[in-house]
Amino acid sequence: MNKENLLQDDKLKAAFDYFDKDGGGSISVDEIKEVLGVGKNISKKVWDQVVLEVDENGDGEVSFEEFK
Repeated sequence: MNKENLLQDDKLKAAFDYFDKDGGGSISVDEIKEVLGVGKNISKKVWDQVVLEVDENGDGEVSFEEFK
């Protein structure tokens, strides 16, 4: 196993966990908004678009695999 790849996955998992506030294993629109939208007046349509860009399976949330 490549140590560099393993460390990269650990960093990605830590970043993913930062967004996954409820620990449910996926990132919702509300969780993204909670992290990135503090104090900002951004429409729900924009937040939905952020998720749509990476939501490969169409479930409305971002899994760790989609996040990677």
